Amino acid sequence: MANGAAGRSGAWRGEGLERGTDIRRGGPSVAAIVFLLWLVAIPAFFAGRLLNTDGDLASHIFLGRRVLEHGPVVPVDWAFTAPGAVFVAYEWLSEVLLAGGESVLGLPGIAALGTLLIAGAVALVASYLSRHLEPFLVLPAAMGVAVLTAARWSARPHLFTLFSLAALLWLATSRRRWRTPAIGVLFALWANLHPAFLYGLVIYLAYLAGEVLDERSGRALRGGAIAAATAGLATLLNPLGWGLHGAVLEHLRDREAFRMVDEFLPPSPGTVQGALFFATLALLAWLAVRARRLPPWSALLPLALAIAGAFVSARNVALLALFALPLTLRHLLEPRTGEPTFAAEFRARLRADEARASTGPWIAGGAGALGVAALVSAVGLAPLLPRAFSGDVFPAAAVAHARARGMTGRPFFHEYTWGGYLLYAWPGQTIYIDGMANLFGSDLMLEYAALYEAAEGWQRVLDDRGIEAILLPPDSPLIRAAGSEDRWRVEHRSDTAVLLTRAAG
Repeated sequence: MANGAAGRSGAWRGEGLERGTDIRRGGPSVAAIVFLLWLVAIPAFFAGRLLNTDGDLASHIFLGRRVLEHGPVVPVDWAFTAPGAVFVAYEWLSEVLLAGGESVLGLPGIAALGTLLIAGAVALVASYLSRHLEPFLVLPAAMGVAVLTAARWSARPHLFTLFSLAALLWLATSRRRWRTPAIGVLFALWANLHPAFLYGLVIYLAYLAGEVLDERSGRALRGGAIAAATAGLATLLNPLGWGLHGAVLEHLRDREAFRMVDEFLPPSPGTVQGALFFATLALLAWLAVRARRLPPWSALLPLALAIAGAFVSARNVALLALFALPLTLRHLLEPRTGEPTFAAEFRARLRADEARASTGPWIAGGAGALGVAALVSAVGLAPLLPRAFSGDVFPAAAVAHARARGMTGRPFFHEYTWGGYLLYAWPGQTIYIDGMANLFGSDLMLEYAALYEAAEGWQRVLDDRGIEAILLPPDSPLIRAAGSEDRWRVEHRSDTAVLLTRAAG
């Protein structure tokens, strides 16, 4: 009877696998499923977030156009608070790509590019996990990684870092002979795309050091040294050479400016991202206790650095999720022995299905469909992707009114995150400040904060700066304070913004 049951079970498994061969061959792999899910979900539910989180996207499009005119060192003629300054565009390649995408397909092109980078990053993580974990674990793990990165889903150069870090994970853990030169190419591109290439370099060096400690062989040491040298030298392949590294490090020294920007502050348990971060740490601790072992050094060293970086700045939580976290999960989620027969059979069937599935064709097809959606949106056939910045977030009506009134060239004091939008939507207008903290520095940011709050002496500062107009949200303290004085009058008012101008005389 036992033998008969086993025979029937074996025949059922064989029949199922044979049917799977006919039906499931070429179906989407787990990595492809993850990619397609986010390829649909991001435009459907997060497109507004991609474009309207703040004004930095508009700033980067503007800077991309300037880089095409002047190169990566750009003379500043768009901010009356920084006369004679120059701007080192150390994200020059990503800014050129954003400006190019906008010039060809408008903001739908930017939304499509951002979607591809996010979905591609999560799919690369899923592909890595698929090498080591059971298929039924890969999907929830990859989706958890995506959730941890969601706070950074805005179409800015840092999306290239999210993708690059996931690509680094995929390449670094590959055993292919060409992985070291491929990583060199990755770092050469990354150094021109976003300054967090330095984070990637440090975390990769930690991974290589961990590999040496794990293997404890001369071969591992030589291979690690060659890989580290290749990655480090590749970062010099940029228009500024070593100057790029110096410019980034100089920017990082202005800690006062960073303390005024929420995403540079440590994660707080009171925020969604902070709560997810601390829950992730608790989960890792529980998995380590359950597994009764620690991951190898090649996972522990990157994890320790990534956790330390996340405690320094909340924006680094996403970077933890895309490299160190998958490395660690790969070791803590390995299957346990002694499971029931039916569970083993179920897992075997999933593995067989995954082995027959495909990834590349599905990803290429999905990316092509998204490109068509961007084109259809750009030409106005259907609003599949947004074509303009939100008027509920940015002062579109106020800018249109001011331009119609011939106010171009008059010095404005305006909301911090609107500076980039003004550069994009109002050609020829100069700004007070925007999100480029490495240009404006902490002194101007402190002045901005004092003015916004209508701190003592605000009238004198506006007079000294020669500011003739104020453009702020209706509930801002400066609007209330200036609006109560006779020398300021309301030029335009909406639910988004109030425009005040100096009264004549």
